[in-house]
This record gives sequence, structure tokens and C-alpha cells, in this order.
Amino acid sequence: HTPGIVVVMPRGPRCAKGLLLSSIRSKDPVVFLEPKILYRSAVEEVPDADYEIPLGKAEIIRAGDDVTVVGWGAQLRTLQASCDLAAKE
Repeated sequence: HTPGIVVVMPRGPRCAKGLLLSSIRSKDPVVFLEPKILYRSAVEEVPDADYEIPLGKAEIIRAGDDVTVVGWGAQLRTLQASCDLAAKE
């Protein structure tokens, strides 16, 4: 951790656009990490409209009561699949 530097890593193309626009417009310095696997495996519709995803705020993909799973970037696809498997059992 370095105070004052924001580090972001998108989980998909839609998230990448929103985080990139937020990073460009941020007053703080931002390190934007782009996993190559996103370009090879992620297929999403990306809106043409201008939008931002807030920096420093977690996205809750699925709320629950029994367990908390935390992840970022490309690993979220694997975590979502694991959560789906656990929910079936």
C-alpha cells in the first residue's frame, strides 16, 4: 500500500470501461491493472454511453448470510462458479 495511490483491476470489459473513465477523471494517481485473460475470455456488451464506476467502493455481486467471499479482477469468474456450486449443495 502506498497512501494516495489508487489501484484498480477490472473484472470484465464493461467494468474496464467504467473504471478507466473514473481513473482518468480521478484527482489521485491511479494504477490500472489489465489482466490479459480479460481480452481473451470475457465477452460482454459494453455500452457506448459515458459512465463511471466509483473508485474505492466494493461491488456486491451476490449477497448472502453464511459466508463472505472476496475477490477482484479475472478471478471473479472462478469465484462465481464456486459460489454457484456451493449453493447447489
